Amino acid sequence: MVEKGDLVRRSITMALSTVILVGSMAMSYGNQSAYLFELGIGWGSWILPLMLDLMVLTANVAVGVMALTPGERRKIRRIMWAALLASAWTNFAGGHGWKAGLYHASAVFLYLAAEKIVTIVVEAIIRTRATERAAATAVQPAATEVKADDAEAEDLPAAPVSPGLPPAPAEVGARGAYGPRDGERYSDRHARRQRRGK
Repeated sequence: MVEKGDLVRRSITMALSTVILVGSMAMSYGNQSAYLFELGIGWGSWILPLMLDLMVLTANVAVGVMALTPGERRKIRRIMWAALLASAWTNFAGGHGWKAGLYHASAVFLYLAAEKIVTIVVEAIIRTRATERAAATAVQPAATEVKADDAEAEDLPAAPVSPGLPPAPAEVGARGAYGPRDGERYSDRHARRQRRGK
């Protein structure tokens, strides 16, 4: 998580790096241009040192691009070190004596180191924010949920209800309902009793 204090430290780091960058480039540019002018290069002595220092700075910033492949980053580093060595050598040669030359050459490494610190800090913050965005996307709830219990599913139709069965008929004896046996008839006396209701 990117804390507010980290953002403040990043701002302070960038401000201090800018101060180092301006001072180192001014020292490097002045020394190189004076040396090249003594060599008789003419007006180019005021342009070449600036291009060398800006090339080192450009390559150092470009190396921090996270989308670069390892091979592309190596190519940019080669360009950066070529410009860095050219600028450092010119600064060293322009010094009055080897000690002064070392001090002048150190200016190039100072602004390179300051810019590298800023690049590392910015990359770390960008990487942390990208991780936070990926984590926030992964924990989003699903748009729909499937209910495990069918009784909770409101869209299921109601089960059909079977109509009641008719009542079972009254159980009778083995002979069935009372009456004459198969093949027989009631007697005349029994018939008269039925007519009379007795």
